[in-house]
Amino acid sequence: MELDLTAIRIELAKKDWSYKDLSKTSGISYNTLISVMSGNRGGNIKTLGKIAKGLGVDVTKILKGI
Repeated sequence: MELDLTAIRIELAKKDWSYKDLSKTSGISYNTLISVMSGNRGGNIKTLGKIAKGLGVDVTKILKGI
């Protein structure tokens, strides 16, 4: 499974949120979130779920090819 980073950025823009805001709402450390969003680190299933929950969207909305 690959994250759709553009979809995440769109959701952040809709909410007028920064990565710090998403870090707080998702419970993922800021450094981990930055690593995932820069493509330096892949997100595991748990991380993907936390990002989706933090954004308030279904996880399928932030995955490529789904």
